[in-house]
Amino acid sequence: MSEQLQLQTYTEQAYRRLRRMILGGEIAQGTKLTVRVLAERLGLSPTPIKSALMGLEREGYIVSSAHRGFSVPRVRPCDVADAFELLEILEVYAAQKLARSPERESVLQRLDAHIEAPEDLQGDAEDRWRMTFHRLVWEGCGNAKLVQVAENLRGLILIASGGVLDMPGHHESAHAEHAQMVEAMRDGDVDLVTGLQRVHSQNLARAVKDRLFGDADNLREVD
Repeated sequence: MSEQLQLQTYTEQAYRRLRRMILGGEIAQGTKLTVRVLAERLGLSPTPIKSALMGLEREGYIVSSAHRGFSVPRVRPCDVADAFELLEILEVYAAQKLARSPERESVLQRLDAHIEAPEDLQGDAEDRWRMTFHRLVWEGCGNAKLVQVAENLRGLILIASGGVLDMPGHHESAHAEHAQMVEAMRDGDVDLVTGLQRVHSQNLARAVKDRLFGDADNLREVD
């Protein structure tokens, strides 16, 4: 194995293990992350740890500051509300842009194939299925910055949820809503796409916030 490939393998290993530790609560919110300590804990050299931390920062699982280094953010209910509010704006924009694109069919075919996934998914598998659909839309709109920001917001929400946004019965409704959005995007019906995406985003946001915090209407009043 070449040195570069070996480094990439170790970086991916470090990324997966650190992400699992953050989402599982093994590394608590507010914890400062020190490269030397993590390298000793995971039995890896500092180089792949540094690369993994940069990847985790890009996706919103950790934050960095000039003088404090990396840390796991503390997520309040109002932070989740803000994240969902911004995600709705980005989701609507991405769906609108894709619906207007003359080259959208190749993306829509990938979305069609993804929708054909088994309907009995649960837990983390369901979350991965749902987020893969949204990632395909984000990437399909052709705005790399949007993908970066959306991933960051998603990371924050996953920290709050412990990595799983499983809600009984939601898979069936999400499956139907995804199919309707693809059909509307294929028809180029921007108004319908806008309405469907807003309803879908708001339904998911309310379900997740109710599951995590109870009364979703008063999240910004909770410190």
